[in-house]
Amino acid sequence: MADTLLLDTCALLWLASGDRALSEKARSLIENAEVLYVSPVTAWEIAVKTAKGKIQLPLSPREWFDAVVKLYDITVLKLTADDMLKSAELPWLHKDPADRFIIASALKNGFMVVTADSNFGKYGVKTVC
Repeated sequence: MADTLLLDTCALLWLASGDRALSEKARSLIENAEVLYVSPVTAWEIAVKTAKGKIQLPLSPREWFDAVVKLYDITVLKLTADDMLKSAELPWLHKDPADRFIIASALKNGFMVVTADSNFGKYGVKTVC
């Protein structure tokens, strides 16, 4: 079992909504993780998707994010200038800046990422969906 996991934006949304897109294996890893992380870029991405009408939440993005982080005892990572610079130094196999920040954080910390995005594996990031 993974001791630490980093949730991608899709995984946090699926976890909070009970979506079956999150596999039983991923759910088990999440339940048994010693520490569960999420990137602050996920909060930004959820707020942007909400503002653009791509997703709907029962609360404001800030209230929703804060409630989900508290409910699941998730630690919000700190993003540093080094993390952001590292994301720009990665090969351009993936163009989404939010995902590049998450990938850089996963590589730096050796985290497995819960995500459906197959591009993460191209960087050597271990994933589960």
